[in-house]
Amino acid sequence: MEERTRRIQTYRRGDSEVKRSALAPSLRSLFFSFLFFGGLIACGPPAPDHLPVEKEEPLRSTEELRADLKSDDWQKRSEAVLDIQKQGERAFEADLLRLLESDASPAVRQIAALTLADWQSRKAVPIIVRLLSRPEIAPGVTVDATFMLDALYRMPDASGAAAAAAYLLDNDLNRRLYAVRALEAMQSGGAIVLSMAQRNTDPEKARALVMALGKLAYRPAESYLKGQLKSPAQTTQAAAILALGRVKSVSSVPELVRILDSDFVKGRENAKEALLDIAMPDTASHVLPLLRSSREETRYFAAEIAGRLPGRETGEKLLKMFQENDRLTSAPAATALGYMKYEPARPAIEARLVDRNAAEREALARSLGWIGSRASIQPLIQVLRESDGDGRYGAAWSLGILEAEEALPDLEKAANSGDSRLASLAIEAIGSIASPSSLPLLVSRARDPGVQVFAIDAIGRIPGDQAVQELQELATGGNEKTAALAVQALSGRKEPAAVDALIATLRKTSTESPLAGQIYAGLHRQTGQRYTTKNQWLQWDEIRKRK
Repeated sequence: MEERTRRIQTYRRGDSEVKRSALAPSLRSLFFSFLFFGGLIACGPPAPDHLPVEKEEPLRSTEELRADLKSDDWQKRSEAVLDIQKQGERAFEADLLRLLESDASPAVRQIAALTLADWQSRKAVPIIVRLLSRPEIAPGVTVDATFMLDALYRMPDASGAAAAAAYLLDNDLNRRLYAVRALEAMQSGGAIVLSMAQRNTDPEKARALVMALGKLAYRPAESYLKGQLKSPAQTTQAAAILALGRVKSVSSVPELVRILDSDFVKGRENAKEALLDIAMPDTASHVLPLLRSSREETRYFAAEIAGRLPGRETGEKLLKMFQENDRLTSAPAATALGYMKYEPARPAIEARLVDRNAAEREALARSLGWIGSRASIQPLIQVLRESDGDGRYGAAWSLGILEAEEALPDLEKAANSGDSRLASLAIEAIGSIASPSSLPLLVSRARDPGVQVFAIDAIGRIPGDQAVQELQELATGGNEKTAALAVQALSGRKEPAAVDALIATLRKTSTESPLAGQIYAGLHRQTGQRYTTKNQWLQWDEIRKRK
C-alpha cells in the first residue's frame, strides 16, 4: 500500500517526479531498455538515473476497480486508473473519459489522460485540448498541462495544435519542450507557430519556437529562421541551424558553410547536419576548400559532406588533392573518396596506407572499408598485423565492414590485445563477420568489463542456437550489467529460441530486479504481446506451449 501511495503522490508533484516514477507499469516496462542505456528523447526532460522497481501485485477484480473509481478518496480513484491501465481493462474507457472530463482531482484527470492516450481513445482528444486551453478545473485548482501535452504526443491529433503551440511561450522550459515534442508528433500548426515566433520578443522563448518550426519542417519559416542565426543566444542559433536544414533552405548553404569553419562548436556540428539534410546537389563544390582548414573537425566534416553530396567532377578533384600527399588534406580527401565509393582512388589509398610513415593511417584504412572492394582485404590484413600504430584501428573496422572471413585469425588475435581500443574494434568486426567459429573467443571476452559491451553485442549477431544458449547463460550467470547486455542482445534476435531464452531468464529473475522490466520489453519486442508482470508472461508461455 505504501508503494501505491508513492506512485499516486508523484502525480501531484513536479514534472521531473512524474517522469521518474508515475508512469503506469506497462509504460515503464516498454521504455526500460532505453532508460537503462540512455535518454529517451532529444527534446524532453532528463531521463531518470534508475528505473523504479515494480513489485508484483495480484490482479484486481472488475468489481473492485469499479468501486474504487467511485470512491470519495482521490488516491483510490487514481490507483484504480493505474491498475486499469496496467491490466489493460479497456472496458473502462467510458469511465476514464468521465473522470477526464469531470473529476475534481487534477491527479486523477492526468492519469486518465495518459491512459486514454496510450489506448488511442480519440474521444479523449477534445477533452484534453480543452484542458490545455483552460487548465483551471476549480478556483485555484489546475491540471498540469505537461500531462496533457504528453497525452497529445502519445496520441497526436492536429486539432490540438493551437492549444499545444500556446505552451511554446510558457515560462517553464520543460513545458515548452513538451509542446515542441507534441507538435512534432502532430506535424501540424506551422502557420500558428510562425505567427507566434514573428511576434515574440523574449529571446529565451525563441529557441522553442525555432525548434518547433524545424521539427515541423515548415518551409514558409525560412526567412525567420535565417534571421535567428543572428540571435544573441547561441542555443537559439544552434536550433536555427538545424531548422534550416529541416526546411531544406538552399539559400542558407553559403552561410552554413561559413559556420562550418567558425569558432562556434555546436554551430559547426549542426551546420554539417543541416547541409546533409538540405542535400543540395554538388554541395561538395562549396566545401572542398574547407579540406584545407586548420581545424581538424572542419576538414572531416567537409569531407563527409563532399563525399555524400558530390558533383560530377568531385571524385577527380579529391583524387588530385589526395595525390598532393599534403599531411593536412590527404586523409580527409581519402575519407571523402570513401564516402563516394570512388573505386579509381582505391589503389592509391592502399599504396599510401601500407607506408608506415603516412599521416592519419586510421582514416586511410577506414576509407577503404567505405569504398567496399574486397581487393583491399589483403592490404588491410597486412596493416592489422603491425605491432603498433593507429592504422590497425581503421584496418580492423574496415575488415568488419567488408565481412572478411579470411581475416578472422588476425582479428581474433587483435581481440585479445592489451590495447583496449584495438580489441574492441576487432570484436566488433568479428561480430559483423558473424561466424559461429568465433563464439568461444567472444564468450571468453564477454566476461571482461573492458570489452564485454562489444563482445556480447557480437554474440548477438551470430546465428544459431549455440549463440542463443551462450547469451542465456550470460543473462542468468553474470552480474547485473552482463545480464542486461545479454538480455538486450536476445531481444534483438528474431527467432523462437530467443523468446524461449528470455522466458527462461525471466524465471530466474526477481520481480524486484530492474532486469525484469527489460525482459518484459524484450518479450514485447519479440512477440508483440503486452504484459506487465512476470506471472502474466509465464502464463502466456504456458498457454503458448499447449497450442
